[in-house]
Amino acid sequence: MALRFRSIDGSNNNRADPTLNQADTDFARLGPANFVDGVNEMTPGPNPREISNIVVAQTDIGDGEEGPHLVDDAGVALSGMMYAWGQFIDHDLDLQKEGTGTDDISIKVPADDEFLPPGSMIPLTRVAIDPATGVTGHPAAAINTVTGWLDGSQIYGSDAATAASLRTADG
Repeated sequence: MALRFRSIDGSNNNRADPTLNQADTDFARLGPANFVDGVNEMTPGPNPREISNIVVAQTDIGDGEEGPHLVDDAGVALSGMMYAWGQFIDHDLDLQKEGTGTDDISIKVPADDEFLPPGSMIPLTRVAIDPATGVTGHPAAAINTVTGWLDGSQIYGSDAATAASLRTADG
């Protein structure tokens, strides 16, 4: 029996849909698109900087000392490794293709921000949208440049050239 290995680009991991989560394909949707116009216009929501400040906030535990904001159900503080591990896993599952810079979605720094000048902007550009989407009947879809599988692609790459560059000729 011949050994079979998964492809480096994530193709053929799903027999029913061979291109599902393949690198350089549209992100898979689990639910309907949520655009203001149903096609491409982003839906407004809470300020991302405010959310970030809440998630990573520190609380005053007395004597001017700050303690962790995030704790588990037993009240035990979560380590900074929680963030690092989450980022590591995230980088294995998705990496959006960069946009052209013409669709500015910069984030305004809230008035009560402790670290950045209130009212300043955090520069951000919308990711690239598949040109075959963003039209009536086909809502905008971003392109994932890595595999959408938990497969170590942030280490080994999602294309043959990257994978080959990590190995010597003798293995």
